[in-house]
Amino acid sequence: MTQPRSPSFHDVFAHFRSVTHGLRELSADSQILLLELELFQALKRAAEADDRNRHLEHKLDEARGAIELYAEQHRERSARAARDRESIKDAYERELRLLQEAYAAVKERCRALDDVCRSLLLTIERAACAEPVGVGRQPAHARAPA
Repeated sequence: MTQPRSPSFHDVFAHFRSVTHGLRELSADSQILLLELELFQALKRAAEADDRNRHLEHKLDEARGAIELYAEQHRERSARAARDRESIKDAYERELRLLQEAYAAVKERCRALDDVCRSLLLTIERAACAEPVGVGRQPAHARAPA
């Protein structure tokens, strides 16, 4: 809906001049009647302007209310997002600590297993060095009877 254009001071003055220009030719009663009619039209335009002004002020108040509501909703969403972010960050840090602890435990088990393997290899090497070369046990059925 397009609002009517508000007349400028120049437009109003030009209209006033055109109305008053021909007044000298009229009788006093006619001049008064014409001026009253013009005053009535001016009051009518002023009332319409006041109505438009009230309408625009109402629309402005509605727009401000909508903006305030939108801003409040945005603040609430931002606060909720910040809380969610903190919650996610805390959960991530807990998960990271658990994974670090699990990694440290696995690493310690690997070291212990490595120590056991080295010890077993040393035992095997010692046992292999202790047996004479070419001498091995004979199975019981291959031994000579006494």
